[in-house]
Amino acid sequence: MKKQNLKRMEELLREAVEISLSNNWNIHSAVGGKYGEVFVANVLWKHDPLIGNERKHLRKEIRNPTSADVILSKTKKKVEVKWGILHHRVDDYYFNSRGKTPYWGWGFSQGTQFLKDKFDYCVLLAAEKDKAVPKHIFILTLQEMKDGMTPRISGEGGRKKKSYFIETSDENDFFAKREKVAAISRIELENNLLDRHGHIKRWNKLRERGQLK
Repeated sequence: MKKQNLKRMEELLREAVEISLSNNWNIHSAVGGKYGEVFVANVLWKHDPLIGNERKHLRKEIRNPTSADVILSKTKKKVEVKWGILHHRVDDYYFNSRGKTPYWGWGFSQGTQFLKDKFDYCVLLAAEKDKAVPKHIFILTLQEMKDGMTPRISGEGGRKKKSYFIETSDENDFFAKREKVAAISRIELENNLLDRHGHIKRWNKLRERGQLK
């Protein structure tokens, strides 16, 4: 893959996300996921990232290389990428259900990806307000997710089905307001997504080394 092609794709996907947001088209979540993958691949370029069908080139070296979004060829690490908008609009169910407190959230359905060891690191991208680019970047290891994730009822649409999800906010009272909807999980507190500086250090280490060790 050529660097200029990857960079151009990132620009186009970013523009598509922001057009969707500004027009309330509600296609930004699907496009944003792909934008996140390309964004991470661009930043980690020195580690020879593979995305899409290119991941299949490492079938002989990595077990199930297509189970994660980005494969770092040089370190053989599998990176799952989750992109999330800032919920802050009055017509947003999630914003209203969290006490009208702006926040970011990432869903993992029944947790198959981390329960079945499908990646090494999970990168959570918290997009800027009405933008695609991340304001915050969080890095979680597979083991941290296994130890800290708990299936909970999110309250989505009034449904009672449990699923795995992570939420965080820049507002100090977010969890107090959300408590009536969902209990705080270990991953949200013990891995301290509120420690922005700690996750900046992790992101910089991943950028430099292609792994956290």
